[in-house]
Amino acid sequence: MSRPASFKIFFIILFFINSVFADKTDFDFGMWLFEKEEYFRAISEFQRFIFFYPNDLNVPKAKFMIGLSFFKAERFADAVEAFENAKVDKNFSFIAGIYKADSLFLAGNYAKSREEYLRLKKENQSYNPHLNFHMFWPDLMEKKFDNVIKIISEFSNSDSPLNNEDLNILKERIFKLKKFKPLSPFLAGTLSLIPGLGQFYVKRPGDGVVAFFSVSSLTVLSYLLWKYDPHKELAISLSLLDLFLYAGNIYSAWSEAIRFNYLYYKQNLDSIKQDFWRDFPYR
Repeated sequence: MSRPASFKIFFIILFFINSVFADKTDFDFGMWLFEKEEYFRAISEFQRFIFFYPNDLNVPKAKFMIGLSFFKAERFADAVEAFENAKVDKNFSFIAGIYKADSLFLAGNYAKSREEYLRLKKENQSYNPHLNFHMFWPDLMEKKFDNVIKIISEFSNSDSPLNNEDLNILKERIFKLKKFKPLSPFLAGTLSLIPGLGQFYVKRPGDGVVAFFSVSSLTVLSYLLWKYDPHKELAISLSLLDLFLYAGNIYSAWSEAIRFNYLYYKQNLDSIKQDFWRDFPYR
């Protein structure tokens, strides 16, 4: 018998020996591991419990806890699948739905998370502050500020897990993002027809100085070579290099404007999410 086959048989035997000693304390042990933040070990215990006791009353919660463990471990794609499985039980349908939507949101799938939040809102007519608070987050991350402002303008402390002070700070930061005027890549490129001016526009003055002196110096030197050097090889080479740097100066200003806008939104939105996002309290 080959070694891989013998190892396989060994683990099968070990599995069945283990099953003899399995008992319902696996669920409690899984909960203990979860509280200790040992999420992947907790998942194994919950899966083991479900396998050996499929009809136990704690099975629905064990399925939900598998999803929550993946969620806490930031394995959001696995969490989405697990919460979808947990939604089958009516006692966990709503909370699993919220965590599924939150998992989609935190995974960056804003369109799908919006659909899930809207579905939950439609199916559950009873008021829920957490769901109400999370409804605007996909729009916020997609920079649909008019929609967000319309929602949060009607917020009060009871509409969210934030206190009034934090809620007011959140509103101010969203209004600030709404008022931000993005840099124009077209204008940046056009200004760079005068070397370095576009870099000043995109708030890179150091690059602007370098672009101006490098392009202008090569332009002057190329002109002098064309005028006084009887051999034009060096003049041609420097002219081509000058043309390359000139085009690069235009392109860099254009791309830097795009990069500046992207980083401004990303850093501010990530900061808002870090400061004000609240997970649903699972207990």
